[in-house]
Amino acid sequence: MVYNDDDISKHMICYDQTSSQFNRWEFKSDGSNTFWTGKWNKADKSMTWNYIDFSNYGISGKIIENFNSDGTIRTRTVMKDKTGKSLLKINSTKQKI
Repeated sequence: MVYNDDDISKHMICYDQTSSQFNRWEFKSDGSNTFWTGKWNKADKSMTWNYIDFSNYGISGKIIENFNSDGTIRTRTVMKDKTGKSLLKINSTKQKI
């Protein structure tokens, strides 16, 4: 469960052995949903998620999560339209408390 002010979403993540990738579904409280595929990079302790555009609008997206030994997760999110114009850029840090 992810809580952001009035917005609540549920994330389901599972590993698909056939494709050797992770699948991530995000279901939001407004009824919308997204789907991402992910690959784990053991060497640099990062997960890279790629957005799958089922709408055929040509939107591309990437989330890169870096997991540090101090309990910090640094996340970079970028979404672009079909021409490559940025729609969203987010840099965030989560700290284990």
